[in-house]
Amino acid sequence: MMTHFANDTGPTRAAPLPQSADDRRESPRIPLTLCVGDEAELMEGDASLGGIGWLGRERASGTRVDLLLGVTGEAGRLRLSVEVFRVTPAGELFRVQARFVDLSLDAELTLARWLHEETQPRNG
Repeated sequence: MMTHFANDTGPTRAAPLPQSADDRRESPRIPLTLCVGDEAELMEGDASLGGIGWLGRERASGTRVDLLLGVTGEAGRLRLSVEVFRVTPAGELFRVQARFVDLSLDAELTLARWLHEETQPRNG
């Protein structure tokens, strides 16, 4: 589960974002809340092994953006860089889709473990 950054009120999980009909990925998208770039505001989004998407302000394709994700486990917070490859209108906001770039092995493993944990059935 994701954690709030601003007020640390506890774990939160964003609602899933709408998916396009041509989305044929094999890695599931996991809903999350994230901080984008210098914006202190939390954004709703989703992540998979290949990249991440969120609802926010418009960004140009090819733009590099730094993200801060809260992940369960020892890492707690994970800083990642992404490159925007698609931006589509979504009401008053935009659906921004981006690929991970320059991931360290440690960050890639942390992300993969978190995604795996989030897809496992919960007891209780």
